Amino acid sequence: MPHHFRKIIYAIGALILSVCAGLIIWFNVQLYYPFQQSGIIARDQIAHLHFIRDAIRQHADSDMQEVYPEGYVFMNALYGLAWYNIIVQKPLENTIANEAKKEIHSAWKRIHSAKGKSTFDSTLSIPYGAFYAGWDNYLLGSKLLITKPAERDSNEVLIFRKNCESIARVLHNASTPFPSSYENKAWPADGVVCAASLGIHDKIFEPEYHHALKLWVDHVKSTTKDSSLIAHETDATTGKLITSARGSSQSLMLIFLLDIDTAFARQQFNIYRKQFVDFTFGLPSIREYPIGTDGGGDIDSGPIIFGSGAAATIVGMRTMSLYNEPTLAYAIRNSIEGFGMASSTGDSKNYLFAQFPIADAFIAWANTTPGLQDVRPEAYTWRNEFHMYSVAAMLVLVATLIVARRYIRSS
Repeated sequence: MPHHFRKIIYAIGALILSVCAGLIIWFNVQLYYPFQQSGIIARDQIAHLHFIRDAIRQHADSDMQEVYPEGYVFMNALYGLAWYNIIVQKPLENTIANEAKKEIHSAWKRIHSAKGKSTFDSTLSIPYGAFYAGWDNYLLGSKLLITKPAERDSNEVLIFRKNCESIARVLHNASTPFPSSYENKAWPADGVVCAASLGIHDKIFEPEYHHALKLWVDHVKSTTKDSSLIAHETDATTGKLITSARGSSQSLMLIFLLDIDTAFARQQFNIYRKQFVDFTFGLPSIREYPIGTDGGGDIDSGPIIFGSGAAATIVGMRTMSLYNEPTLAYAIRNSIEGFGMASSTGDSKNYLFAQFPIADAFIAWANTTPGLQDVRPEAYTWRNEFHMYSVAAMLVLVATLIVARRYIRSS
């Protein structure tokens, strides 16, 4: 090969190695992103929500529906609940509080619209199915929860209470604790969200569903054993297991179970932590399949990298925070800050080059978890192992560059 061709190849290789080195440095720096400093977390949260707001105005929720079967509802529900998280973090400026209430209302109106319902079957035992009914009612209940009684819309109150009656009736009378989301298809996570909306009812109004929820939890327990978790998918008629526990649905269910039955939720979390929390190059993540098993990715899991599920890990950040695992919660969050390629421009912040707005909605919901910003990461050494791997990788890159340069010079 002519000498000048070798020089061109060397230059290209050096550029690639330099980019790799830059990314390694970026990932390590982002592990120290200062979320915990006063004011920074609030600015980050609002900027990220502004990006999602603008994306929805440009119909990103409709676009996500083309990629994800429940994309329209899911994106709006998570966006609205992220603003709910903002509301309950006090003290809060009036302008931000007013914006939060407005955006929660807008998100719920989009979900409750004909377009929001269009994907779902109104003839199911719970009208429009457990997925739609659960997220629609949970967001509406959250909206009512932060609204003063005198300011609540009487029609919204009526809708919420009727939804609760419908959900409670089905959960009580069905042969399985997990109602259908589509005809003959049931995912337990959807049923858990439905049940959690009944819990919100009893926080707002005179408690009516405590006994019903206790019976429902007992029914759920009958589907698990001491060492097993709630299934990922079950038969809609018999409740028979179809797909065993997976990280994406476990991370989600545990968030809502905590408000339904704390003891049962904690027992499930302890199993989940042993079976699904893993470390890759020293950084924590949530596996999509239990440790020791592998499987393919799908629309529920998102990409699976080294066994870790994207959805399971992002939502798992919130799960870890709620279950008093601050080190894991913070480590996952800052890992996402780096590997999610966070980018801020003015009053807007996005992840993954703004190409997957529904991922931004999941991240925003997790990132705004109250209390997560109070973690003090400087006391933890969770970054050290990743730093060592990074140093080793940098040494390999430098050695490769030196060997290549000597080869070019000796040719």
